Amino acid sequence: MTRTFVVIACLLTTLGLLAKPTAPPPVHTIAAAFTRTVTRGGVAEAPIHGTLYFQSPRVIAFKVTVPISQWLVYQGDSLTIYYPKERTALHMQNQAPIMAPIFQVLSKTLPDDLGLPKAGFTLARKDVKKGVLYTYWTPPAKAAKAIGQTIIGLAHDRLVSVEVHDPKGNLISRVEYANFSDFNGTAFPLEMTVTRLQGKATVVEKTSYTKPVFNQPLPAEVANFHVPAGVPIKELGGGK
Repeated sequence: MTRTFVVIACLLTTLGLLAKPTAPPPVHTIAAAFTRTVTRGGVAEAPIHGTLYFQSPRVIAFKVTVPISQWLVYQGDSLTIYYPKERTALHMQNQAPIMAPIFQVLSKTLPDDLGLPKAGFTLARKDVKKGVLYTYWTPPAKAAKAIGQTIIGLAHDRLVSVEVHDPKGNLISRVEYANFSDFNGTAFPLEMTVTRLQGKATVVEKTSYTKPVFNQPLPAEVANFHVPAGVPIKELGGGK
């Protein structure tokens, strides 16, 4: 149970920045089945299956059905993890909105710079490689001890990659998006790959989405999500 939570939580919190929408998004809701596979140091783990739900502007929920029953619900600056069978829940409150990679690709809700200038990042340079425009961002001084350069890749007005490095230039994480499904000008990736280092091991997390449904009412358990009364909720420390 704990390992599954850690794996999915790491996927969702790859980056800690979420800009406010620049315009009302054309996509209000999304529902899509997903399958996630994780390879850790070359060793494959059991796949994770479930359903992704998105509700504009900043609600995203993962309903995990295999190998356990679990909810992960992001609502702006908070994360709730709920285990229905165990009747236990965890909650984390952040001072800044929590960033899930899937938010980044809702291209009409975030600017091409992902709001990095508002967070104090400065554009160092840009170049084009194999049809992809890469922009290189230097972090503000207050964050320079923890994070290095961030690199954003854009192709055909779509976000295709985000890389985050440490101050020494080593890769912290890379998120890649592919096989887009377009709806009302929003490009939704059916494939997403997250590569990160965990100690000396490389962890590769691949998520594939199938049968996305846009702008249809979400199930009540999602639209009105709450931890049932009587279920204990453990508070976790949030970032500042």
